[in-house]
Amino acid sequence: MAIRPRWFAVTLSVLLGLFMLLAIGAASVYFIFFSGAEARLGKANALNSYKVKKGMSKQRALHIMGPPKKTETRLTDSSTVYLYTTAPLASHEIAIVVGQDSLVAAVYHGY
Repeated sequence: MAIRPRWFAVTLSVLLGLFMLLAIGAASVYFIFFSGAEARLGKANALNSYKVKKGMSKQRALHIMGPPKKTETRLTDSSTVYLYTTAPLASHEIAIVVGQDSLVAAVYHGY
């Protein structure tokens, strides 16, 4: 039986350590972006946003979507924009625009 050189054991240990760091990093990224609390909330908001339709009452839309993350008022047409949490990798926000007549004027589903 041949005795392996010391460099072999050291190299194997370093490679095993790097593999473990990579595995832990991948698991962390998966949890944060795909299965964490914020990801679940963003997915629920995205699905609920498709239930909100243009012309629906503000009360019904807010009942479907729940409380918004942020509310903004547009100065140009005095409409109110309700912003909701999106999935961590989404590039646009989920927004419900309500006009002065308290009816939904637009729905942005986030992407």
